[in-house]
Amino acid sequence: MEEFRDTSTLAGDYEVTKRIEDDFYSTVTDLYINYRVRGLKKFANDLGLKFRLQPYTGTFNSSQAAAVVDIPDGESLGLYGVER
Repeated sequence: MEEFRDTSTLAGDYEVTKRIEDDFYSTVTDLYINYRVRGLKKFANDLGLKFRLQPYTGTFNSSQAAAVVDIPDGESLGLYGVER
């Protein structure tokens, strides 16, 4: 996902910049999962439904979000190497 990250905002030492960016995106991922995905999944499950989500973007870890939902989903154009 490196190509989606904003590399012009922070300047200076590469290692420090990388750690700050990793912490930021990790925090965004945690917030998205804990305050959006888990709540929607609980709501759907309480109604006896499965929660399906297309969790892909450049601003959070899609793999972590996909691991939380009942049915991870995606567009075929974005899933390279997946055979039909």
